[in-house]
Amino acid sequence: MASVKLNVIYLMMCLFFNGYKSKHSLRSLQYKNNATMFSTSELFRIELQSQAGFNETTANAYFRFMENVRNATLQTNPEENSNLFEGDILLTVEQMKVMEKKIFKNSSDAECVLTEKSLHLFTLFNFTLNTLRGMVTGNAFSRWKRTIPYSINTRSGVDTNAVERGIKQWEKITCLKFIRQDNHPTGDYMEFFKGSGCYSYVGKIGGKQPISIGTGCESVGIVCHEIGHALGVWHEQNRPDRDKFINVHHGNIKPYARSNFYRLTNNIALVNVIPFDYGSQMLYGPRAFAININKNTISALDVNYRSTLGQRDFPSFYDAKTINLIYCNGTAHSIYNLCKPLECEFDGYADPKNCSTCRCPVGLAGPYCKEAQTTNDDCGKINIEIETTPWTINKSGQGKCHWLFKQSCNIYIYLSFR
Repeated sequence: MASVKLNVIYLMMCLFFNGYKSKHSLRSLQYKNNATMFSTSELFRIELQSQAGFNETTANAYFRFMENVRNATLQTNPEENSNLFEGDILLTVEQMKVMEKKIFKNSSDAECVLTEKSLHLFTLFNFTLNTLRGMVTGNAFSRWKRTIPYSINTRSGVDTNAVERGIKQWEKITCLKFIRQDNHPTGDYMEFFKGSGCYSYVGKIGGKQPISIGTGCESVGIVCHEIGHALGVWHEQNRPDRDKFINVHHGNIKPYARSNFYRLTNNIALVNVIPFDYGSQMLYGPRAFAININKNTISALDVNYRSTLGQRDFPSFYDAKTINLIYCNGTAHSIYNLCKPLECEFDGYADPKNCSTCRCPVGLAGPYCKEAQTTNDDCGKINIEIETTPWTINKSGQGKCHWLFKQSCNIYIYLSFR
């Protein structure tokens, strides 16, 4: 039994039964049109050498670097060896050189902490290093304008519908607008194509920026995840405060994937504005890169969230808030002045689509997130006055329901779930 001391409390129940498959386990093995010609590594080498800054020499250096990251002296399944940092992140030549010099000096089998010095190319806002979550990359160069051009390489066989649906998700919940330009686009733009897996750079690198949506990567959530990287977001399990929220079971992580679970330092990943988010689409699933697939590599310390890790359905409230604070709202953390800050409750913030009201977490509503969302008569109830008589809720099946309980000041509400 848990107790909560509140003046106003709301309870929202979300009953979903969706299976989860880590996108990293669905990595494409071969191009559609080259099924019998190339291995995954050979395909990726071809893709890599086509990117800006890469040639045969730098591609060879990249593969040597990733071999060190994978700790490839240990035997692993070659089909599971990732050629990508953290499984789906493509590094620039400059990032690779910085990390190659720095990150292995203080590493251990259990953990490697990436410092501000070693990741200066990735840091968030140099002028807000003590205030905003640094799971978003870089300096002004690495951030996009609010209108982002993109193209879809249909000749590669990429799932155009999945790409468009993923883009619409981000447009729906942020101030960003994506403009398709397939005919000889110029300047900075994202290009979606079907490559050897699901991957993206982190942040804007300049010019044509590839985002691979390969076989097995065609769900809207995975497309949103890769766009999140391109917008500058790192993985949630890399936060410096992650050990307060999750257990990382290092002994069950495949040796080549140990780098995927590195922690960033406080100067890189800053946590005072955006809390750790169990429901983030940027968080790994519980058995990502597991040696024993029947055991976890990540577990939530709070048992109530153990089925939440690794969702790939849509960006969470905090995923959207991260992007909106950086690209949209006129705060000390933003590069644009779209909305002035509002006095929002419960982690709400000025809605970039309507600056006069707050964007609220699910279950809350009103101009300042002080009200409960309305609910259907047959599912949930608003303004339940709690006294001494126990109130019992019986609900089964699938749905989304909202209850709002109120009581006098200085009275405990006890919640018991069965």
